[in-house]
Amino acid sequence: MKAGTVTVMWLPSARSRPRMFSSPGVVFYGVLALVAASWVSLAVSGYLAYTYYREYRAIRQEHEVLARKASQLDAVMEKVRHLQKDEALIRDFLGLEKEASADSPEAFLGQGGVPGVDLSTIAPEDTAAQSTVQVPQRPADRPAVAQVEALADSVQEILAYIKERRERWDHTPSIVPVKASDYWISSGFGWRVNPFTGGRDFHNGLDIAGRPGTPIIAPADGTVVKVGRDKYLGRYVQLRHSPSCVTIYGHLSRFNVQRGDRVRRGDVIAFMGNTGLSTGHHVHYIVKINGKAVNPTHYILNMKTNYAWGG
Repeated sequence: MKAGTVTVMWLPSARSRPRMFSSPGVVFYGVLALVAASWVSLAVSGYLAYTYYREYRAIRQEHEVLARKASQLDAVMEKVRHLQKDEALIRDFLGLEKEASADSPEAFLGQGGVPGVDLSTIAPEDTAAQSTVQVPQRPADRPAVAQVEALADSVQEILAYIKERRERWDHTPSIVPVKASDYWISSGFGWRVNPFTGGRDFHNGLDIAGRPGTPIIAPADGTVVKVGRDKYLGRYVQLRHSPSCVTIYGHLSRFNVQRGDRVRRGDVIAFMGNTGLSTGHHVHYIVKINGKAVNPTHYILNMKTNYAWGG
C-alpha cells in the first residue's frame, strides 16, 4: 500500500473473492466528507421543511379562524346597522333629539377655502396660526367596537327617556275615576246654573253620577294627602300625583284609604255617596295643576259622551 493512499476491500458475496481498490487519501476523505455533508444537508432540509410545514398549517388554521370571525363580525355589524336605523326611527317617533358628536353624521361638516392664499393678505400676528379643528370620522370609518358602544349608550338613553315618560304617564290622571260602566256626567266643568241658588256660577269640577256605593278609583298613581270632611264636599279624598298635580273626590259615602297610603291607577279609594252639599249620589271630581283647577275632561281618555242633558 502506497503511502498517502487508502485501500478499500469488500466481499460482494460469501463465495466471491475479495475485491479491493485504492484511492488517494485526499480523494477518499473528500468523497466521504461530501457524502456526510449531503446527509447532514438532507437531514437539516427535512427538519426545516417539516418546521415550515407545521408553521404553514398553524398560519392557515389561524387564517381560517380569522376568516370565520371576520364573517361573524360582518354579520354583527350588519345587525348593528339595522339597529341604528331602528334607533333613529324610535328617536323620531319619541321626538327625542340626538346630540351631534364628533363622530356623528351631523358633525361631518364640509371644508373648503381658496388654495395658495397670499400671506400678505393675512394679519402678521396670525400668519403662524395652526388649524386645530380635527376632521371628524364618518360613522362607517369608526371602529366596530366604538359603533356598538355608541349604539348601546343611545339605547340606554332611549330607555331612560321611556322610563321617565312612563313614570310621568303613570302619575298623570287619564281615566274616569269610577269603576262602573253605568255612570253619566251630571254637571260639567265651567259656568252653569247653580242647582241650589238658581244663579249663574262657575263649577270647578266634574260631577259624575252613578249608583250609590259605586267604587271611586284613582285615575293615576299617587299618594293620599287628605282624607276628611268638608261643609260643601262632604266626605272627600285628595291625592297628590306629582308636585304639580292634585285630584280631589267629594260627596263620598265612605273611604277605602288612609292619609299617607300610596295608590296605583285603578285602586279603589272610596265609594260614591251623597254627603255634603249634593242633590244626589255622585262624585265631584276636581283636577288641579299648580294649584289651579282645570277641566278634568282634559285628563280623561276613556270619557263617555252620555251627559245627563245630552242623552
